[in-house]
Amino acid sequence: MTTARSRIYWHADFDWTGLRTTGRALTDFGAVPWSMDARTYRRALARGESEPLKAGDRRSDSPWDPDLAHALGETGRAVMEERLISELLDTLRR
Repeated sequence: MTTARSRIYWHADFDWTGLRTTGRALTDFGAVPWSMDARTYRRALARGESEPLKAGDRRSDSPWDPDLAHALGETGRAVMEERLISELLDTLRR
């Protein structure tokens, strides 16, 4: 018997909830973080595509890139996934 296997590439919002859902996807599904790193986050911030992190949302870690959680905490800014659609689509086209 042969089992088909797929690889899941995961992207989410750059906020605490996005870090939690990404971590959960890695654990539960063996997902691979896709453009969920501090470098991509900082590039989006430099374009001015951010908003304040939601007050009261609990902080989360990003074990796949510890600098990402640190950067979120340091800046206090979130970048929603929709703001990165053109960059994500460009990556898929390549």
